[in-house]
Amino acid sequence: MAINLQNLAASLAQKVQFPVQYPLTAFEVAAHEVTAVRLRRERAGRRLLGYGVAPLGGTVQPSPAAALRGDHHAGLKAALDRVIESAGIRVGKASLLLPDSLARVWLLQVPEIPRAAQATLELIRWKIKKSVAFRIEDSAISWQVLSRPSGSEQAVLLVGLLQGPAVHGYEKVFTDAGFKIGLVDLCSFNLFNAYRSAIEKDGVTEADFAVLNATEAYFTLMIFRRGNLIFYRCKTHSEGQGSLPEERERTFRRELATSLSYYTEKLKGVRPSKTYARIFDSALVSWRETLETLGLGNVEAIDPAKYVMLPDEMDAKTAAGLAPALGAAAGRSA
Repeated sequence: MAINLQNLAASLAQKVQFPVQYPLTAFEVAAHEVTAVRLRRERAGRRLLGYGVAPLGGTVQPSPAAALRGDHHAGLKAALDRVIESAGIRVGKASLLLPDSLARVWLLQVPEIPRAAQATLELIRWKIKKSVAFRIEDSAISWQVLSRPSGSEQAVLLVGLLQGPAVHGYEKVFTDAGFKIGLVDLCSFNLFNAYRSAIEKDGVTEADFAVLNATEAYFTLMIFRRGNLIFYRCKTHSEGQGSLPEERERTFRRELATSLSYYTEKLKGVRPSKTYARIFDSALVSWRETLETLGLGNVEAIDPAKYVMLPDEMDAKTAAGLAPALGAAAGRSA
């Protein structure tokens, strides 16, 4: 009897999972500041031992152009030195989070998924090439299969693209400081992965639910159906007048309304059963009322204490600021 070794290997890969040891140190480079956290493994989970937050100086919009500037790297190096000292971090392995607004993200529908990874990459490049205004061959592209073809339904790929030189520029700053960066992730995806177990415990994964991450520079809305991402949008606040608090609040309300209109009309959604929100923008004072009005009610503020043990004296605002980096350092189980 002939044995199909390829199918056997695939079957074993699904059954056998090797645990990944994520570094206990993580950094987040945001629009205006750098955050660092240092954790320790304990029987009860991960515990925060130290953290640091330092401003980058000036107004640094999280854009690929800014990421390539030499003066931006100089400011990042100075801020990095400060957070390393504050958090008591030693050089070594670490994870790095970048702003959502640095990346382009697509949910691509394809009739079938090639078996070879290189063939899948070429298919993705062909699908997105016309919507990218730079050499796509120089970009860092990552993808994940969300669903495979079934009947008349096409496969869906989650695709993220970052300009290669911008990513390499960030990595060089950390490498020069003595760190070996393994995981490079986007803020909101990492936030969801960190909070996934809490969401599953709520029992909402069989319905639609939303994850919202709002910062002073951008906000990202993700909507999931039966645990699969069906909608993603990141809206960057424009510079100048568009970045003023009152304008950010108007943009927040307007763009969320537009997103929900697409969700109901094109994706046949009714109302997410629950919204998990991290609001780290001082301009959004009445954000709960806004979400209730728009149909994103039944809101839970993302609490990083559900995946990391925090000091009792830490306030909610500080915890919210650390939430993405804490998630990266805590790692994930799926």
